Amino acid sequence: MILSGGIIRAAIALVLGFATWMVVTWQQNPFREDWLGQTVPTEVTHLPAGMVEVGKLGEVRVRLRASQDAWSRVKPADFKASVELARQTSGEYQVVDWDPKKVTIRLEPLAQASVPVQLQVAGNLPDGYVLRSQAVTPDQVSITGEQDLVQTITQAAVMTNLDGMNGNVTQDVAPALLNDKGEPVSGVQFSPGTVRVSLEIDRQIGVKTVPIRVATQGQVASGYWLTSLMLSPQTVTITGGPTALGKVDFIDVPPLDLSGAKADVARTTKLAAGSGYSLVSDTSVEVKALIQPLRTTEVLPIGVAVQGLAQGLEAKLSPPTVEVTISGLVPTLSALRPGDISAVVSAQGLGAGPHTLPVRLNAPGSISLDATNPAQVTVALAPPATVAPTAAPGASPAAPASAGASASGSPAASSTPAPSPSR
Repeated sequence: MILSGGIIRAAIALVLGFATWMVVTWQQNPFREDWLGQTVPTEVTHLPAGMVEVGKLGEVRVRLRASQDAWSRVKPADFKASVELARQTSGEYQVVDWDPKKVTIRLEPLAQASVPVQLQVAGNLPDGYVLRSQAVTPDQVSITGEQDLVQTITQAAVMTNLDGMNGNVTQDVAPALLNDKGEPVSGVQFSPGTVRVSLEIDRQIGVKTVPIRVATQGQVASGYWLTSLMLSPQTVTITGGPTALGKVDFIDVPPLDLSGAKADVARTTKLAAGSGYSLVSDTSVEVKALIQPLRTTEVLPIGVAVQGLAQGLEAKLSPPTVEVTISGLVPTLSALRPGDISAVVSAQGLGAGPHTLPVRLNAPGSISLDATNPAQVTVALAPPATVAPTAAPGASPAAPASAGASASGSPAASSTPAPSPSR
């Protein structure tokens, strides 16, 4: 076929115009050829029935030629690498190379099995809580994978930590496939991907009644003593976990200070719960210390006085003192003064001569007179002895007294002074 000149000229113009367009386009948006910055995973397609891929294929690098605009839109997801080496192009870019160009694939029989789900519990519940029941749903999972690996798997293990749990727990957990040595096995798929773990946790409460104790500190005042220490109530009921209750044998309240006490000391203290246990109810403890003065017995020598002595007589006592046994409170006895206790005999109406008279004691009502030794004394009554005056040197002898005149004034009653009580 012979082309006319017009057609030829038109074709040439078309080619020149396309060439011109290509040159202008290249200048404005030049093509770039380079390795893609990210690798592309390799996939295996059209596996024979009943076979499974063993291991994972590597990733490949892609060398790409595309316009400058296309490079900004390229994503690794736009490419697919397969063992058939199928190429995929689109738009304004073209795959011109890949690396590696070969991969190694090993095929093994595909196996399926079911293994039990084993719940493994670790940690410890807080004191006072107990794990009543545990369950996992479903109790089996289906596994699919390489036959050699599937045959080694004996269980799907689920781990749960009990530390800090104080109530029922329901949670979804992904199991771990383990072999008969308890080692994890990977590369096998299982379904379902998670199992539900249910734990029923109850609070185990104990009740215990324990005594309340109190100690004292300091010393009471001299002459006083602590007769008793009273607590109200004397026991308290506590509740808590078995371990905590087993450690509590009593509850102490702060010591009661008795320093210098001369009277009862009382205090009210509110009990507080201890570590691991609580009080069944709010409890206030009244502590009371009964303070009493000491009671003692003493023996005192007391001089005996004579009362009712007749005029013109004087008395001589044998013995002149008696021992008096007294008893009373230490503060009272300590406060005695001389003369507070006296011993007397009565010579009322008695004439001259010896007389055995009972001793009568006088003492404050707070003093107990327990005994007198001796209880009687001998009193010798007689006129006082007359002593002749002695003349001074160089003086004239005194004239003799006239008959019937008294040598001295009227004789006064005489008695032996009572000594003060000695301690």
